Amino acid sequence: MMQLMPLIFSLASTVLVIGDSVSGIAATPALQTVDPGNEWIYCAPGDNCQSTQYALEFDRIDGWLASAVYDCIVVNFGLHDIIVTPDLNEYAANLQEILLR
Repeated sequence: MMQLMPLIFSLASTVLVIGDSVSGIAATPALQTVDPGNEWIYCAPGDNCQSTQYALEFDRIDGWLASAVYDCIVVNFGLHDIIVTPDLNEYAANLQEILLR
């Protein structure tokens, strides 16, 4: 997958990163080095997107996705889910629902 990332990102001009605080602190800057020509947008309402459950509550994910049209969307959840949604089946179901949006 890591070998495909430069190709995928080189074809995308706008990339949205949705996820927990790690997305803004570490993941987004690291991804920006793959292709610095992209217009990167980090989705961080308030402090961060927290958990998959938080993203799905009140259809927050729909609001985040509705702000523009993106060529590529990177989803990075996990740290908050360890506490909020420790059941792996629920976490997987939440991720699937997010990806289907």
